[in-house]
Amino acid sequence: MNKRLKLPNGFGSTTKKSGNRRKPFEIRKWIDGRQKVIGYEANYESALAFLCEYNKNPLLFSPSEITFSELFTLVKAYLYPRIKPHTQQSYTAAYNHLKRLYDKQFAKIRIGDLQAAIRDIHDTGAGYSTQKKARQVLHHMYNYAVKYEIIPPERDISRYVDIDKDKKVYKKTIFNTRQIYKLFRATDEHRYAKMILMHMMLGTRPSEFLNIERSDIKIRQRYLIIRESKTEAGRNRIIPIHKQTLLFWIELLAENNKYIATDSSGARLNYSRFRTRFDRTLADLKIKRHTPHECRHTLASLLNNADANPTAIKRILGHASSSITEKHYTHKDLHQLKKAMDLIVFKY
Repeated sequence: MNKRLKLPNGFGSTTKKSGNRRKPFEIRKWIDGRQKVIGYEANYESALAFLCEYNKNPLLFSPSEITFSELFTLVKAYLYPRIKPHTQQSYTAAYNHLKRLYDKQFAKIRIGDLQAAIRDIHDTGAGYSTQKKARQVLHHMYNYAVKYEIIPPERDISRYVDIDKDKKVYKKTIFNTRQIYKLFRATDEHRYAKMILMHMMLGTRPSEFLNIERSDIKIRQRYLIIRESKTEAGRNRIIPIHKQTLLFWIELLAENNKYIATDSSGARLNYSRFRTRFDRTLADLKIKRHTPHECRHTLASLLNNADANPTAIKRILGHASSSITEKHYTHKDLHQLKKAMDLIVFKY
């Protein structure tokens, strides 16, 4: 956890209490000569955000003295309640790369300081995406600093930060039929061969697959619901379960874990752990290198080659379409999606 920000006199205070497990952070403010409780929050960042909103004046902090890390605490309190958890995590990870800036007075930071921090990221071996995320963090911080007059608008130097060019290190390719058949033949012995095929035959993004909960799987009706997605079109969409992977879903459901993507002990897999097992399984089966995202490309290609309905393909993959006007699915929709999915038949 970051070092707690020293709050100025009159700003208020936050204290963690043991009595309230859901919202343990008590927020107090001196009002009419007495310290009064004005709210409760789940964590320190949301409690600080509450105080900032209550005071409506971050300038209670001295603009000339506030450090980079202190400003990030304020920005985090303001920004994080407004963005998704996975975006919060990516911003925090990017901020962790900017250590050389932490103790510098924000108003005195120069473009050379920012560029040196980006160079630190480059020197660790991290590439374009990490540097881009760090630059986004800097943009948020400078926007906040300008908004609350910590610096004048012309001192927003984040726009001048240079990062490495995006290099396509690896060209995406789909799984071919021979490789898919190898995976099917290995499912009796390889847990993760099953999981790769389940992921592939949904066409989900890796993050969507890893967030599937057992409660969202309707095995008798042969479909599931994707709750979490990076796009509006992808959220709360239904995907039919491919007939030839149905048994795999039944077997994993029998383990009675909350999430489908788990290891053999029932522990939930994050992307890193899933990717490790994904790569190891392909290596064991002597299948050339692929990425989890190429499972999604593979289903798109299989559906297209089977002449599936274009609208059905878009709905399965969670792509926006001007021809899709209804927010909710009907039984007819599910029938059409199953019809599209069932065009794909493997004879392994």
